[in-house]
Amino acid sequence: MVTAAHCVYDSSGAETDLAFVPEYDNGSMPYGVWDVSAVYVASQWVSDRDPDYDVAFIVVHNTSVSGTIQDEVGADTLAVDQSYTDLTTVIGYPSDTNEPITCTNYTTEFSSTQLQFDCDGYPGGTSGSPFLTDVDSKTGLGTVVGVIGGYEEGGYSPDVSYSVRFTDWVSALLTKAETGQ
Repeated sequence: MVTAAHCVYDSSGAETDLAFVPEYDNGSMPYGVWDVSAVYVASQWVSDRDPDYDVAFIVVHNTSVSGTIQDEVGADTLAVDQSYTDLTTVIGYPSDTNEPITCTNYTTEFSSTQLQFDCDGYPGGTSGSPFLTDVDSKTGLGTVVGVIGGYEEGGYSPDVSYSVRFTDWVSALLTKAETGQ
């Protein structure tokens, strides 16, 4: 799974006392609890919290399920070196509600390493939410090109969010997470 590094890694290291509960709703857990077994972040994030490396990959497992999380709930694809100005959907879960928020708009180039997404209503708790392009209306799956994070750890205003622009280093980090290296 992909999220912002600032969501799972702080000065004391990687936070692994976390769980992912897909489609959790008032105690209902149709896909069970998936515990975090590993967190992968770039060395630039570890050394100085460089906002241009605010991305993390999380490995999860569920001992009562024989397959992967992707087998259970599906998976978006990940793309690098995409346009700065793609039509993008961001789905976030604010910390003050149980309901997701969704907005679709074009991203813009904030800097050579950061995307900007202008949509109202992305307060605290939405960090790590995916920037999705090419979302299939039937499956809800798309292509992840960023996550709320980066500049100002995703933004200092609920109206504007940021993401690291995914490039080759993100692919390399994903490979490390997939291979356990």
